[in-house]
Order: sequence, then C-alpha cells, then structure tokens
Amino acid sequence: MIRRASFLLAGALVVLAPAGKALFVPDDIEDGLGRASRPAYSAEGKLVWLERTSGGVIRLVSSSPGNPETTSITTLDASAAFDHPQIGLDRRGQIWIAAVRRTAEGGRIVYGESAGILEELETGPGTSDGPDLGFDARNGPWLAWRRISTGGESILVRDIATSRTWTLTRTGDRALSFPRLVQGGEGRIWVVWSGKDRLGYGVFARFFDGLSWSAGRRLAATGERPCLAPDAGVDLHGRLWAAWSAYDGSDYEIYLGRVDGGFVSPPAALTADEAAADEFPALAFWEGHNPVVAWTRTDETGSKVMASLFDEDFVFEPVDVGSVSFRDGLDVPRLAAEGGRLAVLLAGEKGRDIRALTEADLKRLPSRRREPVSGLRSPSPSAPAIIFNPNLSEKTYVCFGDSITYGHLAGQNDPTVGYPPQLEARLDAAFGPTDIWNDGFPGEFTSQGLVRFEALVAGRKTRYFLILEGTNDVKESLLPIETTIFNLKEMLRKALAYGAFPAIATVIPRRDWVWYFQEYVDRHNALVAGIKQMAADLKVPVLDLNQEFNAYPGGPEALLDIDGKHPNAKGYQFMAERWFEAIGKFPFPAADIQAQKKYDKILFFRLPGNMLSWKASPKTIAPAVVQGYKIYRRRQGEGVDKFSLLLLATGSTFSYFDTALQGADVYEYVMATLRTDGVEGPCSELVRPR
Repeated sequence: MIRRASFLLAGALVVLAPAGKALFVPDDIEDGLGRASRPAYSAEGKLVWLERTSGGVIRLVSSSPGNPETTSITTLDASAAFDHPQIGLDRRGQIWIAAVRRTAEGGRIVYGESAGILEELETGPGTSDGPDLGFDARNGPWLAWRRISTGGESILVRDIATSRTWTLTRTGDRALSFPRLVQGGEGRIWVVWSGKDRLGYGVFARFFDGLSWSAGRRLAATGERPCLAPDAGVDLHGRLWAAWSAYDGSDYEIYLGRVDGGFVSPPAALTADEAAADEFPALAFWEGHNPVVAWTRTDETGSKVMASLFDEDFVFEPVDVGSVSFRDGLDVPRLAAEGGRLAVLLAGEKGRDIRALTEADLKRLPSRRREPVSGLRSPSPSAPAIIFNPNLSEKTYVCFGDSITYGHLAGQNDPTVGYPPQLEARLDAAFGPTDIWNDGFPGEFTSQGLVRFEALVAGRKTRYFLILEGTNDVKESLLPIETTIFNLKEMLRKALAYGAFPAIATVIPRRDWVWYFQEYVDRHNALVAGIKQMAADLKVPVLDLNQEFNAYPGGPEALLDIDGKHPNAKGYQFMAERWFEAIGKFPFPAADIQAQKKYDKILFFRLPGNMLSWKASPKTIAPAVVQGYKIYRRRQGEGVDKFSLLLLATGSTFSYFDTALQGADVYEYVMATLRTDGVEGPCSELVRPR
C-alpha cells in the first residue's frame, strides 16, 4: 500500500501572531535565494533595495509607509541574466549597485552608481559571484566577491579607487560562502566569510587598516561540521559582530559572535534543538548597538522568518516575523536598521513583504542569559560494525527526496504520477505485499531534508530507505555543493546508525535554464561525483540515475518533462524500473535460518557445537552479486557492540558448525549478506540454538 507523508508535524502547535506590520508588497519578484539585496534607509528616510525581477532585470525599489515607489534600472541589459544584487549607500547618500552577470562561461561582477553606467570587473579566470559593496573613510568604494576556479574557491577584495586587489584566503583554503564587506571603526574595512582550512570549517574575518591586511581571525571553529552564510556588521562601539548558521549534529542552528579589539568572544547560540533548519541569518543593530538577527526557519509545516534581539548578556526568545513563500525556493530574509527603525524583507505569497519591527515586538517573549557555546555535537558516528535493528519492517520502504520523488508533472505536484506507486507495483508482484512511504517534499533543500530525515528514521520503523535529493541545491550558488554532500552523507550515517539500510541515487540530469550556464553544470557534476564517493565510503548501494538518464536512447530529453528538470511520465516509469533493478541487487538477509545444538563425533570424543543453516533470500533477484554470508556471534544478553565476526561463508555455502564454545555460555547469532562490491546488508533476525 502506497503511503504519502503529511506535511504537518503531529502534536500541538502554539502559534503566535507574526511580529511587525506589513508595509509594502511589490509584484513580479523572483523567488529564491539571494534575489533581493540588503535594504538600506536613504537620506529621505525611504527603504531602498534591489530586486531581481522574474524577467531577469534588476530594479531599484524604494518604499515609505503608504507610498510605495518602484524605479527600473535602465542601464542594465534586460536580455542579460543578473543575480545576487547588492546595494550600497556612500557617504553622500548616492546609491551604488553590484551584481553578478551570468554568462555561459561563468559569473562576472558588475558595479557602479545607480545613475551611471555599470562596469564589469576584471576578476580573472573562473566564475565570480556573491559581490558585496562598502565604502572606506574617504568614501572610496570597495568590492569583495568569491571566485571559483580550477585552483579552488577564494575570497577577493578590490579598492576601486586604486584598483588594488587582494586575495584573502590562503592557498588550499576553501571559501564556501559569499563574503560580507563592512566598514568599521578606525577606518577599517572588514571582510567576513565562512569556509574551510587545514583546521576544519569555520567563520573567518580579516580587516584592512589602510596599509595592510590583518591576520585571519576565526570567529567559529566547527571542525567537520559546516557553517554557512555569515552576515556581519559593526556597532557604534566599533565592534565587529557576525551571525551564521552551523550544523550541530542534528540540524542547522543560528550563532552570534563578536570581535572586540583583538579579542574574539565565544559564539552564543540563538537557537537550539528546534527540529528545524535555522539558516541564512541577517544582522542589523537596534539603535546602533544591540544586535538583531533574522533568519529562515523551515520544518514540515513550511518556512517562516524568525528574529531575535541580543541585549548585552541576554538573548530574547525568537519571535515569528511571518511565513515565507515556498513556491520556488527558500527566501533569504534581509534586514535594515537606522536608529530605532528596523525593517525585515521577506517573500510573501504575492510578492516582497516588508515587516516593520519595534522594540516591543522583539522583547515580547522572555529572555535568557547568554551561554557561550563550548562545543557542538558531533556528526553521526561512522558506519556501525553491523546493521542490526530487529524492530524494523522488512516489507516497508521509504522513498525520500524532493518533488522528483513526490511526483511532479505538467507543472503540478501530484504523488500519483511519481515513481513510488509504480515501484510498489513491481515490488508487490515480485516479493508479495509491500508498503512504500512516499516521503518526497517538493522544493526542499538538503539542509531541510536532513531535519525531516532524522525524524523519519525513528518514526517509519522501516528497514529500507531510497534517497534521491539535491536537485534544488544545485541551482542556488549560495549553497555550497560540499555542504549538500555533507547533508546527504549525514542522512546515510543516521540511517545506518539506527540499523536501517539506505540506498542513494545520483540526481537526474536537467535541461532547464540552469543547464546553459557552465557553473551550474559544474555544480551538478560535482554533486553526482560526491554522491558516488560517499556511497563508496560508507559501502551503501548507489543508483546512478544521472548516467542512466544520459544513456537512454534519445538522451535525457526523452525522459524529462517540459520544465526540463522533472521526469515526464516515461521518466518516472524508467526511474521505477531502475530502482527495482537496484533493489533486486540488495544484500537481503538470509532466509529460514536455523540454529541447533549438535555434537561432532571424533572417534571416542564428542565435540559440542552449534549448527547453523540458512537459505538465500527469495528477494535476491541477482544472486551473482552475492559474495557470501557473514556470521556474527555474541553471548546471550550482551549489547549489539559485542557481536564479533566468526567467518565469511561463500555464496554457495549454506551451513556452518560453530565449535568454538566456552563452557556453559549461551550464544546468539545474526547473519549479513555481503555483495561482491563490499556492500554489507542488514542483519537477519537473532537466532539462538535450541
């Protein structure tokens, strides 16, 4: 029986009315990550920002309560593909613009005054993205950006007035986020980013004092746990603050850190254990000195923007600012503050919403004392020695992923058209009655899926997970593919640690607009390679749907719907067939295992032992992939970690006589099937000799 997951969490849900007041909703916006710039307050007191429209044009939007005004930027070529716009106001109040111009060869940085002609920055080989603007004490413009080339990812900064350019990352380091450029006290220019160096993941900062760049400061050290998307600012006291999202071993949380002179304070956690993905923070200051952080929180009920005020040693509990649209990606909230005014930009159902927040809004929930983070929980442990959980159903499968799993055809999400119903029909015919859970969630990113997956592993009580996710991550350059790979690997680790048996598929090819830009093709290919490598590392089955689609007669276009990214009806049927073939090669547990006490008669001596016998699983459609059967033993009543390997019986052997007994000890046995490629299956039921 096919089962579809509910998009709502079970249990009671306490809902507070969103904080703030909606002021303005422009139409014709482009949803997705990084499509609106940070807003700023102009000299006239209006809120101004840049918006990338659905037509691919960047326009300037200004708004004041009750009197919205929209101005198109005619200097940008409407036929070009612009992205990740940023706005900057110099000391004269003049508006400056920076953005990425997408080309077939890669991203290029453009910049200039809004009333003038935008210039293209010569950034060298590779693709450039994530520009940020700032101004020094002499009102000179500065640019920072990320460059991705064959040499890796790096952060670059340019003083536009002098054309001097610096690379802030060291050779071998990786820059995973866009940089944030901030003008600080004493004429300093700060640049903040997240990345990875020889010590692991972290949030890094350097400043220029007018003569040279400082040594790097590490605001966060998270080891092998990714930290993402930092935002930064300098308060009235000249202190640098940064907010970022980091994985804590269960989900992504929001952290806040500070640099005061030469001292880096331990970060404070603004969220913890909400069973949600807390990501993409935006930072501003209430009256110039109290940090306010807004971010996106996503769980199975949807996405919303949260905000929290940090007041010296106290953190106020986050308030719900408002729900965000889940139409075409997850929106990044934006913050603007000036004195006692604070505004949050978020994507509403009809366009871009502005929420004006007051101090009362931010302080309406209780506060708690700031507790520095002494250490984050580690990722799931390495794969266990054996995959053993006797409480899981052998006849149930979970199909986990995004809309490609859930089912999407002709522009509509429809669970009846996806591959799970067709796969269930094939499994029913081959193996008897089978239950499949369709746990696809349209529009999901892997960081959100990781939260959902952890709950499903414990909740579904199924032995087998079929994972296909990551397509939505590919088109958002704000999301490092390295982190996507980490998230998927964590899903595999969590399944294995629970005693379930996961299989993972590579993402299918796409032929939508994304495919015409080499940087996205590179991201897709990197994800495919990463999925295959993680499967090899953890020794789980991998179904290379990317290769299967590409090898199909007529190419992937014959299997893709009109949108170029979802399968068509034939494509879903093809996926079900490929999954069925892959399942037929699973190392299912041996069947009909018997254990009896026996004696081996040797002349006048009887040697006691335990005789084990078994049969190959009737679900093993491809017996040639079976190398043999691993037999594990422990003393009765011992833990799972006490199982030890007795031997590997070859695939043609179906019995074993265990004579290595000690005294009156009673032993228990489980068996696991081993494939020729080293993939070991879940253990059989526990048997004890009679």
